Amino acid sequence: MQKYDGRTTESAAVHKRKMAKQKSQVDLRVAAAEQKRGVLILLTGEGKGKSTSVFVMVMRSLGYGYKVGLVQVIKGVQLSGEEIFIREQHPEVELYQMATGFKWETQDRAGDIAAAKGFF
Repeated sequence: MQKYDGRTTESAAVHKRKMAKQKSQVDLRVAAAEQKRGVLILLTGEGKGKSTSVFVMVMRSLGYGYKVGLVQVIKGVQLSGEEIFIREQHPEVELYQMATGFKWETQDRAGDIAAAKGFF
């Protein structure tokens, strides 16, 4: 182990061995899979970046030819460039917007939770 900026770090060789072991385990699980299933990704949290991340994942998935659905639970009702793009260029994307309002404006935690639970 080496010190870097006050933190202990692994050597490149140790890291490479660990990653190779992890890759072999993942490869075995993928090879053993018997069902082809979809993926559900739920992004939550404070701060910025969640919507950007989601739209990048949507575009990447479309690029690979996957079926895509998108649910925005707590957002405002204003039209966004992302929504316009998806509706005009990718009408095959199932896009649902709950339009319950931005949480800092509504300040209704119980209502936000109920809206999220009600959809799923």
